[in-house]
Amino acid sequence: MVKEKLIEMRKAKGFSIEEIAEKMCKSASSYYRREKGQTKIHLDEWKKLTKILNVPLEDIYEPEDSNPLCLMTVLPQREIILGQTIFIPSLNLYLKRSTNIYKN
Repeated sequence: MVKEKLIEMRKAKGFSIEEIAEKMCKSASSYYRREKGQTKIHLDEWKKLTKILNVPLEDIYEPEDSNPLCLMTVLPQREIILGQTIFIPSLNLYLKRSTNIYKN
């Protein structure tokens, strides 16, 4: 899944793929694959991106798939509060879309 929010924020902050990749100690192609959803972005990488871009996690985070429940499977116990700030709005949207399918 392409990380649209991350790409938009990177561009809004004036960073190139190469600049972000360098700050994350990755090659440009490795970082590019993360933005394009070809490689998973791990929680520690999300945290690093929030520091580089100087934004809260919810401004750039998008789950690896369309089901927000997947976030809870990747969060260690100590990160559960952080995860819930993203999880609840994502779950609400997911449930709203799911229920609309059944209404029709």
